[in-house]
Amino acid sequence: MAAARGSWFVVGGCASRHAVENETDGCCDIGAVRDTTWVAMHPNLALHIHPVCQEFILALQECHAENKYLKYVGACNDVRLELDRCLKQESRVRRELNLQAAREEKERVRERMKERGAKLD
Repeated sequence: MAAARGSWFVVGGCASRHAVENETDGCCDIGAVRDTTWVAMHPNLALHIHPVCQEFILALQECHAENKYLKYVGACNDVRLELDRCLKQESRVRRELNLQAAREEKERVRERMKERGAKLD
């Protein structure tokens, strides 16, 4: 049984970009990829870019330095999760500020257009 995921079809645990007619091909196809949970890497962790999350960035860097090989099997996952939470919160705050600034700019442009006598929707 195939489940649609965007333009991908998941067949027997494999994702294939073939049309619906070919959904039974499964993982045997050359273009098929294994259906896994994709984990995006975190953004650039320069301290000056994320001042709010500095302590988590430093903790992750320290954990990676102390656990040269164990980091590959999850030794630093707890620290990384805390960093991810901090970065997500920082992103939410930035998104809200950008939305507020965009609304203010839109209102300012509307006022200027009214002053000039332009017809608005």
